Amino acid sequence: MVHDTHKFESRYLDRLVGQYPKDEAVYRERSPIFHLDRFKRPVILLQGLEDKVVPPNQAELILESLKKTRRARGLRPLPWRAARFPKSGKTSSAPHETELYFLLPHPRIRIGR
Repeated sequence: MVHDTHKFESRYLDRLVGQYPKDEAVYRERSPIFHLDRFKRPVILLQGLEDKVVPPNQAELILESLKKTRRARGLRPLPWRAARFPKSGKTSSAPHETELYFLLPHPRIRIGR
């Protein structure tokens, strides 16, 4: 993520996590991609294809790693910047429909609180 983030947030991780590569151990400790074996529930990734903060390759890397754990997983690319904020104020039910479709085979997962 250090190399993929956009200019606006390029130094944000230095303050939040530490300087890379000097503090690489801290990045590894805090990054979920190195701890996927701890995931106990199915995972769905909703990824905005034009997202500059979290580029699509981040979701693809996590998805590929999750495949190795044989956990239920899914990726839904969405045609806007971020999954929750469509362009031009349009709303979409695609994220919610995807969540329901993903959760149907997993009836023991509680939705909400």
